[in-house]
Amino acid sequence: MDSILPANQTKYETYDDIHQTMKKIKKQDAVATQIRVFLLKIPISKIPPVMIAALHTKGDATAEEISNHMITIIEMTARCNINLVSFGADGAMIEMKAQQIVMEYLLASGVLEFKVPLYGINFKAPIFDNRPIIRMQNVKHAKKTAKNQIYYGTRLLTFGNSTVRYDQLCNLAKKENSALRIRDVYNVNKQDDSAAFRIFHSQLLRMC
Repeated sequence: MDSILPANQTKYETYDDIHQTMKKIKKQDAVATQIRVFLLKIPISKIPPVMIAALHTKGDATAEEISNHMITIIEMTARCNINLVSFGADGAMIEMKAQQIVMEYLLASGVLEFKVPLYGINFKAPIFDNRPIIRMQNVKHAKKTAKNQIYYGTRLLTFGNSTVRYDQLCNLAKKENSALRIRDVYNVNKQDDSAAFRIFHSQLLRMC
């Protein structure tokens, strides 16, 4: 049984201590139901991410708590001379809020800012120890978000003098040797990572 209690409160030396510790965890409603994992990724292909921290949680962490963990890790990378370029999190709202808190961190040493009012561009990146850091959405979530935007149809997506529409995907899915599957466009699962991958596959883009 995992708990959110500090390690020094869940230590045991004998077999009987195990049962007492478990009772203590249940009594304090401190049973962990999730694990929040922090990964460090080197932006080079075929190099897997490295887990640098894993925290037990009940899934009720606030954006402030998560942002504090992020800032701690950012500061740790600076002390270890790791040139952190960007950070990201799950696409859930609480993680998005935590990232926003980091981006507006008042104790950052400065802010890198780029504005183009004509196009509504206002780019900001906090500077930690002379290192500007940007936030990124989880890549898989970004692809699913982009895919779902095409499907909803509440907005017309334009690219230059062309558009991206749901009916185009339906037609592409019916073509021979298409990267898309019929299930990718009809009765779709909005959280299907594979469907999102196929929609942005180079083979499909060449068919457009």
